[in-house]
Amino acid sequence: MDYIKGNYRKSIYRSDSGYVIGLFKLRDTNIESMKDYINKTITFTGFFHDLNEDDTYIFYGQEVDHPRYGLQFQVNSYDRVKPDDIDGIIEFLASDLFPGIGRKLAQNIVDTLGENTLDRILEEKECLMLVPKLTLNKANKIYEVLSKYEESHKVIVYLSELGFNMKDALSIYNFYKKETISKLENNIYGIIDDISGISFTKIDEIGLKQNIKIDDERRIKACIIYNMEKLTYNNGDTYLNKSEIVKITSNYLNFELDSDLFDDLIYELVMEQKVVLDQDKYYLKDIYDAENRIVDKVCKLVKKGSSNDKRIVSCLKKIEKYNDIVYNDKQKEAIVKSLLNNIVIITGGPGTGKTTIIKAITSLYQDLNDLDYEALVGKLALLAPTGRAAKRMSESTLLPATTIHRFLKWNKDSNSFAVNEYNKSDCKLVIIDEVSMIDINLMDSLFKGLNDDIKVVLVGDYNQLPSVGPG
Repeated sequence: MDYIKGNYRKSIYRSDSGYVIGLFKLRDTNIESMKDYINKTITFTGFFHDLNEDDTYIFYGQEVDHPRYGLQFQVNSYDRVKPDDIDGIIEFLASDLFPGIGRKLAQNIVDTLGENTLDRILEEKECLMLVPKLTLNKANKIYEVLSKYEESHKVIVYLSELGFNMKDALSIYNFYKKETISKLENNIYGIIDDISGISFTKIDEIGLKQNIKIDDERRIKACIIYNMEKLTYNNGDTYLNKSEIVKITSNYLNFELDSDLFDDLIYELVMEQKVVLDQDKYYLKDIYDAENRIVDKVCKLVKKGSSNDKRIVSCLKKIEKYNDIVYNDKQKEAIVKSLLNNIVIITGGPGTGKTTIIKAITSLYQDLNDLDYEALVGKLALLAPTGRAAKRMSESTLLPATTIHRFLKWNKDSNSFAVNEYNKSDCKLVIIDEVSMIDINLMDSLFKGLNDDIKVVLVGDYNQLPSVGPG
């Protein structure tokens, strides 16, 4: 296995998920082409729980020639090398990792406990009380820091040996901390519920290697959820029927799933609030909830009642005259209804004037509310699922337009939106183009971020691309 050995120097970039771009002082390597860099600093990338400047590491991975940044070492896994000589242990204990332990006290500790100092402390912290002038408080702090330091590394190694990559190992450890090993030994499939981004197939592969029986009910329940997700996304449906779930789950398990057992396990999944059974329809709970929240939002907007601004017709005539355009009856109806009602759907094939209508709605809204350009931009949101569609809207209206994800301030690392039910947008009019491409989860997230005193115009075309996700 290719490796480099040396000292971490500093991080240039670190994401919330633990991805690091950093600098590394190379001391040793078995890669012939990298031996010229010994005693030099190189760039590395990879996922890490923590990195300490005073520690020595062995990074396992491969040399990469980045087209822009040049030589880098891409780390797949790593080991932290504990100091094993007296000078190294003194340096370690005197480092910033142990606040309040200076070099003199570190020297005293090593003089008293010998070259196995670190192992002795971990095995029996009371041995620290043999060190002259070391207070109980500092002894406890040394043990606590060293235990935590050792624990994180031990667990990461354990997860790597099971078969998790470094990114997944970090996600698991950061969630469970010191309970990681016991949690996985109790029910490895629990990871699916607690941590997003780690696939059922990966966990199942590891679980079976750990002697989980193929008919273990925990495995079958996790498999049912996995296959419901698969069907939901492949078919674009928000609900499923029993026969298709049983069939795909049986195929995956490679044995016939008994109908009565399926009913029992579905009941458990319903009780665990992972599945909703509505008559003979089977929903994933999050999809069911999203669908109902969307319905509730639409109902609120419809029931609010329409406004009755008698200036609309005369203002629309002014816009026609100013732009030297005459809207047909259907276009006028769409423009007027968009300003009178709280939610409107405008649909039509290519060339029917949807873009023209959007431009007219924004102009009419500006005139009716007597807004200058800056005030209009503050109250209006022009949105689309894709950057290309947003750019097209902006070019036609001469107003800013953006993707829905950017409007909602999506955080890629946490897959969450900063604009949400707790931090809603101040916009009063939202026009969304290419609505056919919006799946149920994105529409739910968008509606969560909008207040109830808003007008929503949904623009689309039956022939446009469907959403990738369900709904």
